[in-house]
Amino acid sequence: MISISGLSKNYNQEVQALKTVNLNIKSGEFVVLLGQSGAGKSTLLRCINRLVEPSEGEVSFNGVLLNNTKNIKHLRQKTGMIFQHYNLVKRLTVLQNVLCGRLAFNNTLSTCLKFFPQKDVELALACIERVGLSDKTYVRTDQLSGGQQQRVGIARALVQQPQIVLADEPVASLDPYSAEMVMEILQEINNKDGITMVVSLHNVQLARKYAHRVIGIREGRILFDKPVDRIQEIDIDLTYGGTQDTCEH
Repeated sequence: MISISGLSKNYNQEVQALKTVNLNIKSGEFVVLLGQSGAGKSTLLRCINRLVEPSEGEVSFNGVLLNNTKNIKHLRQKTGMIFQHYNLVKRLTVLQNVLCGRLAFNNTLSTCLKFFPQKDVELALACIERVGLSDKTYVRTDQLSGGQQQRVGIARALVQQPQIVLADEPVASLDPYSAEMVMEILQEINNKDGITMVVSLHNVQLARKYAHRVIGIREGRILFDKPVDRIQEIDIDLTYGGTQDTCEH
């Protein structure tokens, strides 16, 4: 599904966020990018969907090289993005925020006037129900808790009917209970719909509990790439420099 070859990202001459990353992600996988803050996880996710332009290397989606605007637009239509800080429009309701996930599929003028086809509204309502927020459908998102806001973000990604979801530290700002709820929703979507999940985390326990495959990243380099049941303590120690106990909830 996603093929990454020789990917590097330099923000200036002194900061190299990614260093020659080679990676393949298969359809239906639940992959966790594991590492400390600043390890390069977010940059890697953003290079995949071209929110950040790589300095070197190539990214392909379903065999199509992302080397032009048309191909990147196609990828983004098939890719849901979940952000650490939600990226919601706080003055809008839950339903209106979720419908933002349909913007790329509709006429620009109509969506500016907040007009969406009925089928999109029904799809959005179904996605809101799926994340357990039906009772908040017409509530402004600035009245929701952090965990609820992140579930709105999941519904917004889901309404795109994506093939892949990229989740950038989706639970880093949440309490342990809300973090587990969010991860369980992502797992359920992966299991039931077969949607590929690529989730960046700094929490080792959550990675071990929910991932099929874990990729350890430190200082922009991949240190290990293993099925979750083959991860050893030495892998974790290398990824965190012996400080992984500070990365648990």
